[in-house]
Amino acid sequence: MGIGDNKIEYVVSAPGKVILFGEHSVVYKKSALCTSINKRLYVMLKTSTENKIHISFPQISTELNCNLEQFEKVVKKNCPLQNSTLQSILENPNLINHDEYLESLKNDLETLGVNTFDLKDKVGAALMAFMFAMRGICHSLQCDLVPFSLQVKSELEVGAGTGSSAAFAVAIAGSIFYYRKCLEMNKTLGFQNSSNFSPKQEQDIGVATESPTKIFSNEEIKIINKWAFCMEKLTHGRPSGIDNTTCTFGSVVVTCQNQDHPGELNFNILKNVPEISLLLISTGVSRNTSNLVAKVKQLRDRNCAVVDAIMNAMDVIATEACNTLDSLSVKSLNDTDILELYKTLGGLMELNHGLLRTLGVSHESLENIVDVTSRHGLTSKLTGAGGGGYAITLLPPNMSRGLIETLENELGPTFKVIEVSIAQEGVRFEKL
Repeated sequence: MGIGDNKIEYVVSAPGKVILFGEHSVVYKKSALCTSINKRLYVMLKTSTENKIHISFPQISTELNCNLEQFEKVVKKNCPLQNSTLQSILENPNLINHDEYLESLKNDLETLGVNTFDLKDKVGAALMAFMFAMRGICHSLQCDLVPFSLQVKSELEVGAGTGSSAAFAVAIAGSIFYYRKCLEMNKTLGFQNSSNFSPKQEQDIGVATESPTKIFSNEEIKIINKWAFCMEKLTHGRPSGIDNTTCTFGSVVVTCQNQDHPGELNFNILKNVPEISLLLISTGVSRNTSNLVAKVKQLRDRNCAVVDAIMNAMDVIATEACNTLDSLSVKSLNDTDILELYKTLGGLMELNHGLLRTLGVSHESLENIVDVTSRHGLTSKLTGAGGGGYAITLLPPNMSRGLIETLENELGPTFKVIEVSIAQEGVRFEKL
């Protein structure tokens, strides 16, 4: 498709996330709360007049360069399906035969010049996730591809438990979904620049000037979430889905048991959650999530009744935390009521961390954070798998701003401290 002077250029972003309550217990189908944060990952896509595709992931020092004809031949291949179906895989990526598709994608990447990689490696996982979405979302596209460059920029640390892989999956899926949408509409609209649509073009292609998040309809956001979940399977095997759901829809996501299908989880998105501030404190200690999950399983195998009781207690804590956040969303609260609810939330964090410590997933660096912040009247807990990684600290609204600097000095240079806000917007289109 010759685009002439036409130009497609846009940025799609997705937020990072942290688990507030329910680490490890969510593996056993208990309630958990996960929130989006105001640190984001950005995917910038710009069409080119050169017949080349350029993909850049600078955070992990990875690039993919190939000519358009070669790339299009790979992308337009049929996707292997689990069975013969008339349904569109665009809306139903779960119809893809996952194992066959992965083998096919490995061959695709070799064709494009990527010879050896490991899915457990950050580079291999990122390239595979990109191709998974590119080929799958552009499957059955009835027009030619347009050459483009795609670059990822992120405010999220890779592998630290703040949702970098989920935000990557969501933003990549959203970006490619919009690329397909632009190509389909470009045949009839002939627009010049996606950051400068006419009102009629905005209406037709789905761009909203007043609210960037409305570039995608609710149904399209659900489709993006489905693709992101499939991409998360590449590196996490059997993810719960809470990470990609949080990065897609934003706000605070609560898991609960599916009453119709025991063993499955439902995800509820809380509305009107206030922008509570947290400290996100990095221990600088790397950890292996799967090893920590296995450690808890081994403990449960030896002490099933005791560990199940701990999981049930964590389930109650998560439910109480959800109720507390609901109460904080009431606009008529006075300052005394708000401080009391913050105190309740902090107490629940303390209980949750204590139970996680009992499960053996804390670490001396995390305990140091808990002790230091506690001396200043603040409550902290580990977030994510534990064993290092990050802790979160609840910041009450009346806190002195100088306290953060005091905490940084007491913790020392090993610990990296940043302030974040919870309940942020999900996947969205950024104005250029």
